[in-house]
Amino acid sequence: MIFVGIRLFFGYILNRLFTIVKDEDKDSDDAVPWAIALFACVFASFYIHAQIFYLTTRTNVAIKLGVISMIYKKVSKVSLFSIQKLKLGKIINLIANDVNIFDFPSIFLIIVCLAPFIYIGGAVLLWTFFGPVCLAGIGYMAITLPF
Repeated sequence: MIFVGIRLFFGYILNRLFTIVKDEDKDSDDAVPWAIALFACVFASFYIHAQIFYLTTRTNVAIKLGVISMIYKKVSKVSLFSIQKLKLGKIINLIANDVNIFDFPSIFLIIVCLAPFIYIGGAVLLWTFFGPVCLAGIGYMAITLPF
């Protein structure tokens, strides 16, 4: 959630910086605190994104090890007669290929869970910056985003 808040605050900071640069009456010294805040947001965003990626990768490895250990427990309970009929290649294929199904989706699971909050926050920011003109873009995103 902090990651989403930082990303949305990033848009607000950019809006403030553009407003200061565009306004000729304001001094360029007014932009310095906003530029420092922009740097802090970018730095925090990179750091938090790296932590999220590390934790999701670590969780992915834990899930794969859990599934492999469940397969091993099931195979170790099988009788000797059934093990002779069971081909070793099938078990290795099950462990090597079928467990890798958890790789790709688990990395992006956190982003999928946070997507509605990002969408709502972005819509609020667009409404704040542009007013009712942004409804066409928000509607287009609402129609095409789930697909």
